[in-house]
Amino acid sequence: MDMNAYALELMVDERLRQARHDAAAYALAARARRPPRPFRVSLGLLLIGLGRWLRRGRGARRRPLTRRAGLAGPARVGELGRV
Repeated sequence: MDMNAYALELMVDERLRQARHDAAAYALAARARRPPRPFRVSLGLLLIGLGRWLRRGRGARRRPLTRRAGLAGPARVGELGRV
């Protein structure tokens, strides 16, 4: 028996609708099972983001990893702890 294209389209549409519904229900259940993020983690991420935002506003740049040619010798006074 040959199936009508319209009937086949309706059956496929119904299966897709059911699959989307099941996926949404599964995602909702998974979200409900996830424990909330601790306050200290949220606060830490907020402070990190705030620090990055403040640095962007002032145009601050990272210190280069290599030293300039004139400082190739021993460390200058005050830089003994840093390399």
